[in-house]
Amino acid sequence: MLVGEQAARTSDAIAVVDGDRAVTYRELGLAANRTADVPPTGC
Repeated sequence: MLVGEQAARTSDAIAVVDGDRAVTYRELGLAANRTADVPPTGC
């Protein structure tokens, strides 16, 4: 898990910039974990 590994090393570093919004590796990791916890629908 690359995001998780990077979040552990440099959690406050900027991972993604979209216009005027910047997301840190910590925020990206938390969002990824929330997404992974959501069960698929329509199966």
